[in-house]
Amino acid sequence: MTAIVKNYLTLYPSNNNYTMSEFDLKTLCFEGFKEKSWGFGLKRVGIKIQNTITDKISFSGFGYKTQEGVCSIGVRMWLDHRDYSKFVVYDDRFPINQHFIEIIKQFQQQYPNLC
Repeated sequence: MTAIVKNYLTLYPSNNNYTMSEFDLKTLCFEGFKEKSWGFGLKRVGIKIQNTITDKISFSGFGYKTQEGVCSIGVRMWLDHRDYSKFVVYDDRFPINQHFIEIIKQFQQQYPNLC
């Protein structure tokens, strides 16, 4: 999937989309880990990828760090007040948006009826 990922500073996409740099995305996803040894980053970023499941359902991306110190990128699908979250281990050889794309692919494979 070749995609342009639009990032939002709110959960629901609006006309205010941003092309965030890798530094900006890394800061948003992993901010707050210095104050604690593990858990979720302090910020969420809305994700919109044209011609994907994100056209119909809201998604947000975030960072997570395990108690063992392993950082992951997560994406949550906001549907029916349930927790639909998926994670991939963060690999700094690839942009964070590429992590988001890979997770969105997983959601599309698992929930083809929502696409």
